[in-house]
Amino acid sequence: MRISATLLLAFLFANAYAQSPAKLYMLAKRSLEKGDHVQAVQQIDQAINQDQSQLDYFLLRIEALTALEEYQQVLVTYTGSLQFFPEAIELYVGRGILLLEFGENQYAITDFSNALDLAITKTDSLLVLNNRAAAKQGLRDFEGAYQDLVAAYQLDNTDAGVLINLGAVSDEVGRGDETLMYLLRALEVDPGSVAAMGNIGFKYQEEGAYQEAIRYFEMILEQSPEEPLAFSNLSYCQYKLGKLEEAMESIQQSILYYAENAYAYRTRALIYLAQDETENACADLELAITKGFTQQYGAEVTDLQKVHCE
Repeated sequence: MRISATLLLAFLFANAYAQSPAKLYMLAKRSLEKGDHVQAVQQIDQAINQDQSQLDYFLLRIEALTALEEYQQVLVTYTGSLQFFPEAIELYVGRGILLLEFGENQYAITDFSNALDLAITKTDSLLVLNNRAAAKQGLRDFEGAYQDLVAAYQLDNTDAGVLINLGAVSDEVGRGDETLMYLLRALEVDPGSVAAMGNIGFKYQEEGAYQEAIRYFEMILEQSPEEPLAFSNLSYCQYKLGKLEEAMESIQQSILYYAENAYAYRTRALIYLAQDETENACADLELAITKGFTQQYGAEVTDLQKVHCE
């Protein structure tokens, strides 16, 4: 979608003011710092009306509009300012991230590819490759995402974010043997990474190594005692090991902190079934469906209903 510079300027204030653009920019910065985002937009618009040669003016407008959650105007500003500054990598990256957040993955990939062509520093390249990989995952192009993340890993094999993402995408491209290697390395680099702990625990859970998985979910709960997904996964592992009382206690905590998690009701239903409490189990299976389990995870719950509740 192309937006002309003329259209961008139509959003700016047209009145002439005595203050210089530089003075207006400083006033806008102060307004932004004080949390007066509307005033900041008004002041920076006056500055841009007089002088479109300063990238910082457009970036401040973007910052103020983002604080106001005026995302359509943020997009307009990114697009218009790129016509003045076609080689400003921060504009491509910023617009790409905005598009990514709103699910416009193909457009985001285009922006990240343009940014990668302009990247000079390793930091810029890492940022762009990581985000382009996320956009490719959004389009289910897992092989493309994997290749971007491998390129990022070759630039810096100590970036925890890259390592976690590589671990997550490896399973999707038939390289599951690499998953734990990357995730354990990420935890070595960043020992406090909840994302790494969670992904390691889930990988061990998938492999049936439930006791090992429990160790990592408990590590998360040591840092974040109210983390519902850690409780949910912990409960499932305890259930698989036959520790039904502990599993019930964990799943109740998960539901307490996140009552909309369809997966938690499925897990509690499994525990009830193991305890021969069929009526409670069937009630939870129905709750899981109501909260979207089938759409998110497939037919497991409806299959359980057919066996136990009809």
